[in-house]
Amino acid sequence: MILYADKMTEAIQNAMRETTRRRKIQVAYNEEHGIQPESIEKEIRNMLQESLEEGSAEEPFVDIEGEDLEMIIEQLTQEMHQAAAELDFERAAILRDQIQELKQ
Repeated sequence: MILYADKMTEAIQNAMRETTRRRKIQVAYNEEHGIQPESIEKEIRNMLQESLEEGSAEEPFVDIEGEDLEMIIEQLTQEMHQAAAELDFERAAILRDQIQELKQ
């Protein structure tokens, strides 16, 4: 256990004692049942990309034919900020990407 503190308080000592007690119980249980602890290995996933691939986030449709591009970018920017305020970060990210594409 790694613990950083300016001074050793009674609460820290109690926590360390309890952790040591529990660890001894766990080690004894593992030995009794022939359990060898192993670290888990998980791949790092891009949750946003997966949700987009699954189609869970609906991509907004932008029709720029006949409209002023700056006005569309402004409208999408407002929608992006609104989505972020509503904690709908998937939609906000999609709108952000569309804005970047339109600006290019």
